[in-house]
Amino acid sequence: MVEVFLGGPSKDKIRRELDIPLIKEVSQDGKERLSYFGLAGPLLLDIIEWQDYLKEFVVVEESYIGAKERSVERNRQELLLKTSFITQLQDGRGVINDFLTVLYGDIDKDIILKVKGDFGKKLPKQSFELIYLDYYGGIFKAKNREDAIKTLISNQKQNSEADYKYVLLITVENLDKGEAEKRILIDEILKNLEDAKVDSDSLHKFKGYISGCRYGLLQKIYVPLQIYLYTRYVGDEIEYFEPVIYQEKKESTKTAEMLHFRFIISIQKNTKTASQMIKDIVNICNLKLLTVEEDRITNYKEQCPELYLERGGK
Repeated sequence: MVEVFLGGPSKDKIRRELDIPLIKEVSQDGKERLSYFGLAGPLLLDIIEWQDYLKEFVVVEESYIGAKERSVERNRQELLLKTSFITQLQDGRGVINDFLTVLYGDIDKDIILKVKGDFGKKLPKQSFELIYLDYYGGIFKAKNREDAIKTLISNQKQNSEADYKYVLLITVENLDKGEAEKRILIDEILKNLEDAKVDSDSLHKFKGYISGCRYGLLQKIYVPLQIYLYTRYVGDEIEYFEPVIYQEKKESTKTAEMLHFRFIISIQKNTKTASQMIKDIVNICNLKLLTVEEDRITNYKEQCPELYLERGGK
């Protein structure tokens, strides 16, 4: 079974200082409570932290190995029992169980692409105002993951009845996938700059950096760039924010280096597709990488050289 991530003080700080401002904005400071969909983990720490801004919760847990029906039902009951004891929602709404739907299966292959989990259990609704994909491992080039995120962004628009904003949060491990996949990411990043009027000196430094940096840090550029392209392809608007790199505890004594990404996406029902703006692509490449250091959020020690548009470039 995949080892459980337990968070820690760095992740707590990110939830409170980086994520909540976006959630507060979309929820109008809690006046419009948001529906949640995602990988909350067995202790539901994100939901507990953000409960003042949420109204209902759909969480996904992986299938369990062994006697499938017995183990899944047992673990479902254990999850609900845990949340009954550790989480009492405010304003008299009762325990979280009353507002919690648990689906079991692979969130990419089963829940998003096949639209059902174990025992044929389906999503109770098709669009959400807060989505948190807190993945094990990397994000892109994992089997089904790229298609699932594209589908999720498309489904959000297709299943909405009117224009609205939603928060998309994504966390991945900062993993080294080797030179072959690193080259794929580099080529795809540079492809988006082919026709851009970018200052040649800054582009040369940028290419040198991404050719020599760790694979995981390429995700700092690649992930927000791909989310931007998917969103514009379906005609929606997107705000992108600085990624943050931090250490997270696992069940064992090990820690993992994680990357956390934040977006606000505005659904535009009457727009079928929208062009990509070179200025946006350059701005995404120039996003600062943040970290948590000595109980404060600050700039990470390693930053990508900044790109500059040529005078007159758009």
